[in-house]
Amino acid sequence: SMCTAIDNKFFKHPEIIQALEQSYIPVKIDGSRTDSSLIMSLVEKYSIIGFPTILIIEPKHEVVVERWASDLYDLSIDEFKAILQSRS
Repeated sequence: SMCTAIDNKFFKHPEIIQALEQSYIPVKIDGSRTDSSLIMSLVEKYSIIGFPTILIIEPKHEVVVERWASDLYDLSIDEFKAILQSRS
């Protein structure tokens, strides 16, 4: 699946892990749990229309500052790392 491909390409890569650990609190949610009121409230709040959805959320105001779907896979490790570092 695309979720697994993105996990393997980015979220298991040492440079991405380091960039995330420096400035972010990563949270992974299984969006297939449509019976969960928590998941459905997040889907509604952040206008999620499909999975995978990768968001960078500014915590103070809970505003989405970056959003990707499967298009994230098209970025290189360096491109994604640069985006993470520019948003931190």
